[in-house]
Amino acid sequence: MVVVEGDRIKRLNIRMERVKPATLRITTQPPNCNVFVNRELKGRSPAVVRDLMPGQVAIKITNPMYRDWTQSVMLKNGEVKTINPELAKKTGTLIVNSEPAGAEVRIDGVARGETPLTLSDVEYGTHQVTISKTNYQPVDEKVELVSAEPRTIAARLILAKGRLSVNGSPVGADIRIGARLAGELPLENYELDGRSYMIQVTAKGYETTTKMVNIAPNQRKDVSVQLTRKSNGKAFVWSLFVPGLGQHYLEKKSRAVIFPLLEVGAIAGAMIFNNQYNNSIQDYDMLKSNYSTAVDQTEINSYYNQMTSKYDDIESAEKMRNIFIGAAVGVWVWNVLDAALFGPATEPETSMGKMDDHKLKFYSEYKNSAGRIGVCYGF
Repeated sequence: MVVVEGDRIKRLNIRMERVKPATLRITTQPPNCNVFVNRELKGRSPAVVRDLMPGQVAIKITNPMYRDWTQSVMLKNGEVKTINPELAKKTGTLIVNSEPAGAEVRIDGVARGETPLTLSDVEYGTHQVTISKTNYQPVDEKVELVSAEPRTIAARLILAKGRLSVNGSPVGADIRIGARLAGELPLENYELDGRSYMIQVTAKGYETTTKMVNIAPNQRKDVSVQLTRKSNGKAFVWSLFVPGLGQHYLEKKSRAVIFPLLEVGAIAGAMIFNNQYNNSIQDYDMLKSNYSTAVDQTEINSYYNQMTSKYDDIESAEKMRNIFIGAAVGVWVWNVLDAALFGPATEPETSMGKMDDHKLKFYSEYKNSAGRIGVCYGF
C-alpha cells in the first residue's frame, strides 16, 4: 500500500517476478496410499505432483488399513519439496477365549496375557495368534482384522500327548497297549494320551509280560522288558492234569488239539466197550441160570450155544476195553513226555527282528584263483 500526501510525487519501482510452479515428491510408509492435494486425488504413492501454485497446500494420505495422515505445506516459487509421511496402523478389538481358561495368548510371538482376554489395540492386518497352556497342545490360528468390529477366537485345548518307548528282548516281540497292537519290540516314541495304560508284551515261546504304565502329558516314558522263555517243567505239570494243556502252554497248536482228542476218544472207546462187557456178563449170567434149570434137552442145547456165543462177546468186549484203556494211558504218557522233552515253539531271531522259518541264511565269501565265490546255506 502506498500513501501520497498533498502535491508530493511518489515514485515506485515495481519488479514483477515470474511465477514458477512447485513440485511435490511424496513417498509413504506403507507405499500404495491415496495421495490428495487440496482435496484432489493425485494418484497413489510414491507420487510426484507437479504444476502446483506456490503457497499453502493441504496434503492428505489415506489407506484403508491405516489412519489418515494430513498436513499443510508451504511451497515456494519453483520449489521441489519431498515429504515422507509414515502412517500409523488402525487398531481393532480381538477377544480370545479358551477351554480351559488361563491359557497364555501370544500375538505374532509377543505375550499379551491369559484367557479370557480382550485386546483393543491390535493393529489391522493378519496376525498369528498362539494359545498355549501347560500339559495341553498349543493352538495356532491366523486372524485378519480389517474393521472396527471385534473379532473373537474360541479355542478348545486338547491335552498334550505323551511318548512311550519300550525296549528289551526278544527283539520283534508284539506289544499291545490296552486292546490295540502298537507294534514290535523295540517301540520308539509311541504317542499316547496322558493316562494309565496296560502294556502286554508277547512272543512265541516266551512267557507273556504285563505292565501298568502311567503316561503324563508331554512326558517321555521309557519301559524295559525282558521276557523269559517258557519252561518244559511247567508244561510237564500242566500235561499231568490235562493232556494237551502243556502243549497249549508251549504254543504247539496242532498237538494241543490232537492230544485231548485222542485222549477223549480212547476214554470214550474204553467206556463203550466196558458197558458192552458188563451187559454181556449180565446176559451170560441170565443164560447160565436158565441153563441150570432147563429140563428139556433141546432147551439145554440152545442155552449152551447162547452161553458160548455170549462168552465170546464178553472176551471181545474185554479185549477192546483193555486196548482203549491202554491207548488212553499211552496218549497220556506220550503227552507228558512230549511236554517234558520238547521245548516251546519259537521263531528264529536276529538283531534286526524276527524272520520266517526256512528263511534264515548264512552267507560266507571265499576267494580263490578264479575270484570271489559266494556260498549260501539255507534251511
